[in-house]
Amino acid sequence: MKIFFLTLFMLTHICYSQKHQNIKINYEVSFKTDEKMEKNKRILQLFDLSNEGSKLSHFILIIEGDKANFYPKKYNGINKDKWDMTMIMADCENKIYINNTENKIYYNNDDSEFKENKYLVNKEINQNWIINQKDTLTINGFKCYKAVASEESITTNGTVVKNEILAWFTPELPYQFGPNGYGKLPGLILQLYANRVNFFAKTITLDINEKVEVLSKGITISENEFLKISFNEAKKNKNIKD
Repeated sequence: MKIFFLTLFMLTHICYSQKHQNIKINYEVSFKTDEKMEKNKRILQLFDLSNEGSKLSHFILIIEGDKANFYPKKYNGINKDKWDMTMIMADCENKIYINNTENKIYYNNDDSEFKENKYLVNKEINQNWIINQKDTLTINGFKCYKAVASEESITTNGTVVKNEILAWFTPELPYQFGPNGYGKLPGLILQLYANRVNFFAKTITLDINEKVEVLSKGITISENEFLKISFNEAKKNKNIKD
């Protein structure tokens, strides 16, 4: 199976590298609840608000060689509160920079607790994929294969959460990227489901002139270190308010 995808990836990569340079993918997003969550009116309201905001939202992936940016298109309309909730629920409030050679994802902090861009946060790209060659799906005319992975994340209160990731990728577009920093598969991810968030590609544009922005501002720090600092800062501010 690995030999099959590696061979297919290399053949298509040679073909595309001769014809195309930078590419741009627009993704839309939706959110899913389960029976347990739907019994909680407050949580259900947040998901409803996020799904309303998703109609105003789309996300952009710019790929340039082994580098990429993923970010939301800005919105300043009358329903900004719904759009803001969508960004929070999708965990995509800031632009991220992905470097596949370094196997790293970078992003800056916002100004909620610290001065904006004080830190340049980084984390490893998840490569814990299991590819199912038998499960296929056609998306935007491209044959996609199923891949699943698991990952552990630490919330701002220090809790460790395990999430299951489901991706549909196509070797016909030999770019090892996808939404929100997920990638390192032998093809572009056109649909991704992670932590009740569903990203799906709507348009793909080849030969664009846009360049990838390399994020460099701020003190370089790992995501786990940043979350610990954020937790301590939030705890300190809570004690001050109390």
